[in-house]
Amino acid sequence: MASNQDGNYGHVIVQQPGINNPPMYAPYPPITTGGYQTPNTNCQPGLEYLIPLDKVFIDQRTEPFEVVTGVQCSNRYTITNVHGQPIYVIREKSGWLTRVCIGSSRSFKMSIYDRQGREAILIKRPVSFIGDRMEVYNGRTLLGSIEKIIFTCAPEFSVCDENGVEKLRINGPLLLCGCGEYEFPVHANNGTVIGMIKKQWSGMGRELFTNADIFGVNFPLDLSVKLKALLVAATLLLDFGYFEN
Repeated sequence: MASNQDGNYGHVIVQQPGINNPPMYAPYPPITTGGYQTPNTNCQPGLEYLIPLDKVFIDQRTEPFEVVTGVQCSNRYTITNVHGQPIYVIREKSGWLTRVCIGSSRSFKMSIYDRQGREAILIKRPVSFIGDRMEVYNGRTLLGSIEKIIFTCAPEFSVCDENGVEKLRINGPLLLCGCGEYEFPVHANNGTVIGMIKKQWSGMGRELFTNADIFGVNFPLDLSVKLKALLVAATLLLDFGYFEN
């Protein structure tokens, strides 16, 4: 699958007050170099921005109130391309009481908005104490699910399509302390490593005093947009499972 890197997305984010409102967008002049051209495609609405990409960064927003009080806030993230251009924003929807009482094991819905303000991806996660599972939707269409494989020594997750057929498997290191860098290889069904989810070092202060992490997600350029979306969702599951506390 070919990609065109001579254009740009043609929009920038205009911040709006309030954390519960979907992002708004406004046009900006074309960039003559760098960036990507959004492909003309008939894939699921909102997922077309993933087509020309083989790597994204997921950057969790630091919440000052959470840093000062220790009270869990709803998580917010920005997804960018390798040029630092924002592609999506992510907003958690969960109850205050569940965040305080259950912490990272809480149930939630996570909305991923594209550059046009559309909800491109919806992630649903039930309360998790032993196993862990997410379902990923585009509108009302189920894209697939991610499920933690229990009774394994090291972290291991199964990425399945909408029919429950495993397409990818994610493995992690045996020991995780929260701080530092960690790699989670992504394996195809034949065992070949075809991608990587990497929790990156985000600086001493941010690592020690906040839960805000930065992840890099690599995948093949010609991987289906459904599986790319599922790997983005899997990264959020890894964040909640191992780096939120």
